[in-house]
Amino acid sequence: MMNPAGYSRFGLVAARRAEKLYLAIIDRDGTACHLCGEETEPMERSADHVVPSSLGGSDRLLNRKLAHKKCDGLRGTTPIAIARPIIRWYRDGWITRVEASDLLWRAKNARADFVTEHELTPRRPAESPLARYENCVA
Repeated sequence: MMNPAGYSRFGLVAARRAEKLYLAIIDRDGTACHLCGEETEPMERSADHVVPSSLGGSDRLLNRKLAHKKCDGLRGTTPIAIARPIIRWYRDGWITRVEASDLLWRAKNARADFVTEHELTPRRPAESPLARYENCVA
C-alpha cells in the first residue's frame, strides 16, 4: 500500500499500480489474509503469489491473494497447504516465529528430499514378458 504521503519507494506510478492491485484483490476476496484468516490493515497488506514467481508463478491477478506482510514473509516458497496451518499456529500464539520458520523450512526441504530421493533412485529394468520361459526345457 501507499504510505501516508502517497508514494511508494518506487514513486507515485508504482504506488498507484499497487493500490489498484490491492483494490482488485479486495473486491474479489475481501480483506482477510488467505494464510491466517485474520483481517488485514492497509499498512500490513501484501499481494502474495499463490504460486511463487521463483517457481514459475505469474504476476497476474489470478495468482495473487491478500496476506499480512508477516505471513507472506514467513511462508516464502512453501506450498500453501503446508504453510497455512503452521502460520495459523504462529498467529494464535502456539509457537514462536522462530519455531514456525523452522517448521516451514523443514517441511519444504523434507518434500524436496523426498522428491529428489524418489526421482533419482535407479529402477530395475522391466523384465521381458518371455523371461520366465527362457529356462524352460522343451
